[in-house]
Amino acid sequence: MTENMVMATFENLDSAKKMYKRLKRANSDSNVNYQVLQAVLVKNEDGKIGILDQHMEMFNELGKTMIGGVVGVVLGVLIGPLAGFVLAGLGAMIGSGFDISEQSESEDMLYQMYSRIYNGDIAILAIVQEEDEMELNSSIGHDAINIYRWDAAEIREEAEHATDVRDNLLREAKRQMKEEKSQSRKKKIVKYKESIQEQFSEITADDKDDKK
Repeated sequence: MTENMVMATFENLDSAKKMYKRLKRANSDSNVNYQVLQAVLVKNEDGKIGILDQHMEMFNELGKTMIGGVVGVVLGVLIGPLAGFVLAGLGAMIGSGFDISEQSESEDMLYQMYSRIYNGDIAILAIVQEEDEMELNSSIGHDAINIYRWDAAEIREEAEHATDVRDNLLREAKRQMKEEKSQSRKKKIVKYKESIQEQFSEITADDKDDKK
């Protein structure tokens, strides 16, 4: 058995919903030989990926209010702050061969996922434990545009790494903004000091003229 993150993309929302419902029922269906831990239905609207619905197996009611686990970490990168910037940046580095000797073949998983959900597409992301990929493929192949798989553990690790990269970028951006703000304020103080001194100089000059 292998644990995969499966992504299926659809043009038609009804087809996606039909498959999504099937995945939600998989664990209680004796006719299928795969199990689903998490599933989420998303849509790309003008380059922004939004959540349409989510399903968590073996989570309590409180836990269901927030997406957790592998899907949660991945979605945190796909729809979080700087999503396009971080993922496009990673894709550009991979495409240019940046540090390619140190990268595994799987290290562009998030960019692959992000770049394959086209504008207007609906996608299902699911964590599936399966023995034969053909079983799930055959049940959704005629409705889906494409079906992709990544190792669930590997994509979680990559998503956590991308999260760290994003957070570091945000911290650095805030630091630079604070520094620039500080420099700008110092420049204003100097400018105002010069202006006040000039005004005093004018007053002094006027007083001298009046005394003549």
